[in-house]
Amino acid sequence: MLIKDKKSIPKYLKYIKEEKTNAVINPVIRFFLVKYLSKSNKRIFMGTAQAGNLLGSLLPLIVLFVIFYFLIIRPQQKQQKQHQQMLESLKKGDKIVTNGGLIVEIVNVEPEYFVVKHPDGAKSRLVKSFISSKWED
Repeated sequence: MLIKDKKSIPKYLKYIKEEKTNAVINPVIRFFLVKYLSKSNKRIFMGTAQAGNLLGSLLPLIVLFVIFYFLIIRPQQKQQKQHQQMLESLKKGDKIVTNGGLIVEIVNVEPEYFVVKHPDGAKSRLVKSFISSKWED
């Protein structure tokens, strides 16, 4: 239904009330309607945020955040903390698994990296962030 002039506004309002829709209105049409409507009819076009309860509209977002926190964020933080404790507890002679799947032995512990020995006897430096887990025989 199109609004052509001021006289068609009551017809449009009746159409919206009969359809019981909260139609999305073009901003230009919305401005035109709000400008010429009485105060009692303006609430139809002002959106649900002003008409509804603020707590009711924010409650789903709060619930989603709580669910994400307990299902995703908290377990990940706990896992990071355990991994950091494992890295701090590593010492010379421990066997570790790298992110690439190599099983190597720690020869020397440095602040930023480990000096590791491969099974074939070659030594190399391995950055601490590339350690996956401690190898348990």
